[in-house]
Amino acid sequence: MPPCCVPRLPKKAPPLPSAHPAAIFGNPPLICLNLESRAKMTISRSVTRLTCLALATTFISGCGGGVDDAPAIAPVKGVVTLDGQPVTSGTITFVPASTMGTSGPASTAEISSDGTYTLAAAAGSGAVIGNHWVSVECPIVEGINSSSADGVAPVNVSAAPCTIPARYGVARSSGVTVEVKEGENDIPIELTSSPAAGAGSSS
Repeated sequence: MPPCCVPRLPKKAPPLPSAHPAAIFGNPPLICLNLESRAKMTISRSVTRLTCLALATTFISGCGGGVDDAPAIAPVKGVVTLDGQPVTSGTITFVPASTMGTSGPASTAEISSDGTYTLAAAAGSGAVIGNHWVSVECPIVEGINSSSADGVAPVNVSAAPCTIPARYGVARSSGVTVEVKEGENDIPIELTSSPAAGAGSSS
């Protein structure tokens, strides 16, 4: 046969060194490769879940409205008078004046027999720093409705004749506005019987 027609045989790979793992143990079974692949997928999924959890926690922390988002408040106390005399009972409420740039919860207090009050709000003792409308109302207690059929039906009645003019019962239209500042606030609330005299308060 001519030399050009002699078939060429594929070259054999050189023998593996005796220390090579494949020479000792042979090629790894297919099941081992499958287990290794599954392990990598499990680790990848775990990392992905942890990353998503971290991002979600960060988002919630940033949008959760925590304590740092609450409006600043300051202690407020004072004396409520009507025509220069202490109001001996009733309820006083400070309502943040939204039209003057103040927002937050209202603060309220019971007026003591000497006319003094100490405000409290949902966020703590005091009132939101800023401008407020003020209302002062007569005390309301449970009484006996003598005009009812059985004479014992409960009805809201004043504990005593109320001397506080009704116009002070609605904060926004009471005509009394005050400003709560940082630190201690001693705010007198001066009411008048005569509408012409007006009403004023100062912080």
